[in-house]
Amino acid sequence: MMQPSIKPADEHSAGDIIARIGSLTRMLRDSLRELGLDQAIAEAAEAIPDARDR
Repeated sequence: MMQPSIKPADEHSAGDIIARIGSLTRMLRDSLRELGLDQAIAEAAEAIPDARDR
């Protein structure tokens, strides 16, 4: 199994880190949608009161 190369944080540029976070976020969103959980999470988030509502 091939392991991804891991570099110390000081060798990564801010742009590389932001791009990786964006990629992981898209993968998570797509996975949740494929599992049918995106709507359930949206409904749960709507049920949480805002600070203004408290």
